[in-house]
Amino acid sequence: MNTASFAKPLRLVEIPASGRRLHLEANPAEREKIADQLGIPSVDDLSADIDVTPMAGDHYRVEAKISGHVTRRCVVTLAPVEEEVSEDVSLVLRPPKPGESRDGGGEASGDRSNDPFDVEVDGAEDTEPYFGDRVDLGALLVEYVALGLDPYPRVAGAEFKEHVEDDTAEASPFAVLERLKQQRN
Repeated sequence: MNTASFAKPLRLVEIPASGRRLHLEANPAEREKIADQLGIPSVDDLSADIDVTPMAGDHYRVEAKISGHVTRRCVVTLAPVEEEVSEDVSLVLRPPKPGESRDGGGEASGDRSNDPFDVEVDGAEDTEPYFGDRVDLGALLVEYVALGLDPYPRVAGAEFKEHVEDDTAEASPFAVLERLKQQRN
């Protein structure tokens, strides 16, 4: 994802042992860029309250509450659909594993695949690698907003109707044979 739409870098080394509480709010220009990135008509409001707490082994716990409103397009009628954004985020930032790169790839080794769809599960908890001494909290939040959006937004009462390509289509293949048989006689 393009991180420039809502870039909010945080230097991890500056987080005190007691943690840090942050409030992020997207301004109108950032909301427009986020809407472009997500492919939706508009982001009307977007903010997050975030707690970042250091853990052992250069890990950091991130707890966030994302809220806002977006405008989407109905998948049936293409009419505007208002959608509320309300996401609770809980993840652990961790140093990269040996061979892990920013783009998610790794070096080829005996048990590591170069397949981008081969996902290694660290456990039940969401983890995200960080590179260097900074993490872009804005980019992470936009990813969670994208994941939380309704994949098929609809206006109230909108339904898919059965689509018929050809009204002259026969009811069954045997109807065609019956018609040929009648033409012979």
